[in-house]
Amino acid sequence: GSLNRTLYSNPAFDKAIAAGQTEPTIFLYLAQAQFGLERYADVLKTLERGGAAFDSLPSVFLMRAQAQWLLKDRERAFATLADGSKRFPANTQFLRREVFFLMELGLYQEAAARGQRYLAVAEGKEEDYVAIGNALKRARQFDAALIFLESARMKFPASENVVKVL
Repeated sequence: GSLNRTLYSNPAFDKAIAAGQTEPTIFLYLAQAQFGLERYADVLKTLERGGAAFDSLPSVFLMRAQAQWLLKDRERAFATLADGSKRFPANTQFLRREVFFLMELGLYQEAAARGQRYLAVAEGKEEDYVAIGNALKRARQFDAALIFLESARMKFPASENVVKVL
């Protein structure tokens, strides 16, 4: 948003880095601003500058994977998600992102299998079921969509969204 643009174009911010400011937080703010400006190659460079300080932040792995994906570096994006998933096994966002990457590639059967796994471990939200079911439906994977949406209807019986998509 405008905060990102302001932050990124702030001369004091650039001067702090030029003057040797190495506090990792400054690199995280810069990477977030660059992401907002769709400067994905810069995001990856900036995250590298943050170094090992970012190894404990799942959000950095997710941002890195998304930037790699948007730069069409599919292999590295999947590798980053796998690394993040290994480091942070309780964080289901890596698996969720993987499901949507697979769908974007048209690998619907693999996406459905991973989606089932994600929903089993993540106690998926209604919108996850609807999104995965919808994507599978659009891809004409009707059996897989039906499985997702039927389980969603059982979990969220009052949901109008699930019924509409089903």
